[in-house]
Amino acid sequence: MSVVLWNMFEILVNLYQGIIISYFTFSFLRRDETKDYHKSSGVVCGIVLAIIITIMNSVIVFESFGFMMFVVLVFLYTLIFLEGSLLRKLFASLFPFVIIAIVSSFFINFFSVLSNKSLSELLLATPNFYRFACLLTVQLFIAYFLLTTLNSLKKKCNLYKSEWLLIFTILIISIVIALFLNLIALDDIIDRDRKFIVLSIIGLAVMNLVTYYLVVNLSAKNIAVKENELLKFQQAYEQQYISNAKLEYETIMKLKHDFKNNYAVIYALLLDNNTEKALHHIEQNIDRINSINSYIETNNDIVNAIINIKVTLAKTLGIQVSCLSVSDFSGIDDSDLCDLLSNMFENAITACVKMKNENVRKQIYLKISSNDLRYTFSMKNTVFDSVFTSNPDLMTTKSDKENHGYGTKIIRSVATKYDGQCDFYEEDNFFCCTVTLSKK
Repeated sequence: MSVVLWNMFEILVNLYQGIIISYFTFSFLRRDETKDYHKSSGVVCGIVLAIIITIMNSVIVFESFGFMMFVVLVFLYTLIFLEGSLLRKLFASLFPFVIIAIVSSFFINFFSVLSNKSLSELLLATPNFYRFACLLTVQLFIAYFLLTTLNSLKKKCNLYKSEWLLIFTILIISIVIALFLNLIALDDIIDRDRKFIVLSIIGLAVMNLVTYYLVVNLSAKNIAVKENELLKFQQAYEQQYISNAKLEYETIMKLKHDFKNNYAVIYALLLDNNTEKALHHIEQNIDRINSINSYIETNNDIVNAIINIKVTLAKTLGIQVSCLSVSDFSGIDDSDLCDLLSNMFENAITACVKMKNENVRKQIYLKISSNDLRYTFSMKNTVFDSVFTSNPDLMTTKSDKENHGYGTKIIRSVATKYDGQCDFYEEDNFFCCTVTLSKK
């Protein structure tokens, strides 16, 4: 192979490495699936990496030196163009180079044993079959490990900072050991020692994989336990809420019935010109009359109870509420109606209460409609500042984050259960939540 062709081949290899590193980093940190790799300067980062790798290769051996320079460059790319926590960005910046270092070290030493050549001869000698095969094999395995890891990381994996720190520490230790092994391998050593180096590098790779999967599996189990506890709490809350709601609604209906009878009594007293007794009767029941508010009536007692209770609460907090609803909710479980409506109201009321600008009228609008295919629940509340600017992930703002912050998740889960959709958006100084549930 001519020197020109070989140089072109090595430049292509460097470009390939730069692109795959930046692509891994971008994909790992990407939250929005519609976000484009090209528009996030991923290609530019890959090309810059390729240029620096090419320059470094003409001076020193890439696999052994200049490691931190590449990590810092990618880390700067994550800070400027990508999202995520600092530990996730460190991991995304470091992990591709760990894979490259370990895979390169292993196969360079492996081909050194296979060709019976020293590491320096294999890396710095004129182009030959073993050097070509080594470079090609290394690139294939780098792509395989990075893409496999990326697919694994795309699965639900919510690690705590301590768990990310553990993985990050193991990576750092592996890097240091791999670099020292490479420095030793650069010397003229006997084949037996080089075989030990190959085995040591395999051990490093296995150690990193085992650590990662142990941490991820333990985290997944912890998440499952926490979700089960939340589910039990949610079920208990639903039963209690439904029972209380039914009881309060039955009480309201009973009181309304009593009021009809009371009005009949008052009417009869007035007909008999017994004004004094009529006034006394009114005074006795005036407080009860003021406490009764029924803002909406449907064919579902749960819907009636939740809406009327929440509207009453909102009005006591100085929030104007307007409701419009269909009467029939057939096909939707009472517990799901309870989860959906109570959490939509809770989020809207909380947002209105947090508004500090007294000049803005606090309002909540609820509209429930339906057609032959679906139900649509639309709730909107006034906002003074954009919610998405200060809280793009719609995380809870309450201090007790262990027992709060599930409202949005519960709303989404109800939508998913009924093959529907859940959208959060803002328009005309209103924060809007629209949920569609397919009719089964």
